[in-house]
Amino acid sequence: MTSTVPANEIRATQRETWDTFAPGWEKWDGVVQEMMRPVGEAMVRSLEVGPDDHHLDVASGTGEPGLTVAAITTAGRVVLTDLSP
Repeated sequence: MTSTVPANEIRATQRETWDTFAPGWEKWDGVVQEMMRPVGEAMVRSLEVGPDDHHLDVASGTGEPGLTVAAITTAGRVVLTDLSP
C-alpha cells in the first residue's frame, strides 16, 4: 500500500513531534544513559571501532553511542544526524 501523504508533510510532522519531546530527552539524558550504559558499551565493542574508521549515526538523539565512537575514531570520521536539533 502506497501513502498518499507527501513526504515533506510526513517529515514536517515527525520533526514537530520530536521537537516537542526533545527537551524531555535532554532533561533525562543522564538517567537514560546510565541505565543504557551496558547496551551502549556492548554496541561500541561489537563495532570494533578503529582510529581510522568512518561511522554514520542516524537518529542520534542526544549523541550516544556516536560521541563515544567519535572519541575512539581519532583519525577517521563520524557523522551524527537527527531530524530534531
